[in-house]
Amino acid sequence: MRVIDLLFPRRCPLCRAVLDAASDRLCPACAEAFSRECAARCAACGRPADGCTCVPRAAAPHLTPVGGRAVLFIGFYDPERLPLTARLLYTLKHSPDRAASAVFARAMSAALTRRFLSCGEKPSGWRITYLPRTPAALRRDGFDHGRRLAALCARSTGARLCTLLDRSGAEEQKTLDAQGRRENAEASLRLRRGASVRGEKIILCDDVVTSGATAARAARLLLAEGAEAVFLLTALRTGQALPPASPEVP
Repeated sequence: MRVIDLLFPRRCPLCRAVLDAASDRLCPACAEAFSRECAARCAACGRPADGCTCVPRAAAPHLTPVGGRAVLFIGFYDPERLPLTARLLYTLKHSPDRAASAVFARAMSAALTRRFLSCGEKPSGWRITYLPRTPAALRRDGFDHGRRLAALCARSTGARLCTLLDRSGAEEQKTLDAQGRRENAEASLRLRRGASVRGEKIILCDDVVTSGATAARAARLLLAEGAEAVFLLTALRTGQALPPASPEVP
């Protein structure tokens, strides 16, 4: 064991338990609970995340389906029924610890690779970008978790990481209703100066999709500049989930 590991042991980002050499990012108990919550089903269609087709209406017309889906996510954001997943998302957004980013990115990358390869698409033929944080959020937390997710997903899938979008001073989307989200996204999001996307296929990477207003605005900007396709990859979709099955007790 390295001296640095003794002085600064790796800890589970959720329960803060010290991780042993065999544990990866989450302790065994939290890893099992997270996996169980990711298997929860959508309350609207009854399908798990990898089969749910309840795409936010704002985004649907502007995104490009791959294998029958234009939005891919690994779970649901429902703090009441899926509290551990909600806590991991909060850690992703606000903690400098990169463990939560790694947990989500691994699952997102695996889901993306399965989806693309199942219909003959190669992730390496796509570019991956992210929906940037507001300047206020960047100042508060000191990092852009969307870029972290996109970078890790690029590394795992072979997609080419690029920064294509900029965001001006704006309110955070989570504080707004559906109409406010649309107006805020329209006013604040723009294509980065010098960005070239003509003929490119773009994966938009984000942490959670709610109304889809920001993704819709980004997709319109990219398509207007000549992008061939825009696909949305996100960790979670906001929506009520059916409670996951309880673990069996021997």
